[in-house]
Amino acid sequence: MEWFIKKNATLPILKVKVNKDGRSDFERGDTDLSESSVFFSMIDTETQIPKISSKPGSVISEVNNEGETEYYASYQFTKRETSKEGRYSAEFTLRNNDGVIYLPINDKLFINVTESFSLDDSEFVDNYTIDYSCCPETVRPDEIIKYLSDQDGFKLVANQDFLSNTQYIITLNTQ
Repeated sequence: MEWFIKKNATLPILKVKVNKDGRSDFERGDTDLSESSVFFSMIDTETQIPKISSKPGSVISEVNNEGETEYYASYQFTKRETSKEGRYSAEFTLRNNDGVIYLPINDKLFINVTESFSLDDSEFVDNYTIDYSCCPETVRPDEIIKYLSDQDGFKLVANQDFLSNTQYIITLNTQ
């Protein structure tokens, strides 16, 4: 099973269904898994170094269309845990009075941390400066308004400093 998350992201939350396959859970019956302790581990597939080792997760129970309760093991990543792009082998461990269940049961789980397009590393200047790494220069909204008001067909109605919270009103001259 392949699962993808962006670099430095904390969402989406990883959810793996707890399957009752009849072999590994034949003695468990209808145990309420919401009382289980859940732990999540993740190992870098290249270096075999653990990135996450037995960190607490949670159990989510949902009722399906047939009225049966289904259980999911879930884990929410931190920015630090998704800071390095790569492929990781992962598993959940559910522990309760009946024993230990390793998830997923029938398949291997791989977490793929992929390149992000967000501007997480950009520096905050103020709420009035638009500074994207894709653009050659910093552009301020008041400069855009001045540019528009200088164009033919536009008329600047209010002309005070943008940083003083004055609204600019630009109208299109039809004359």
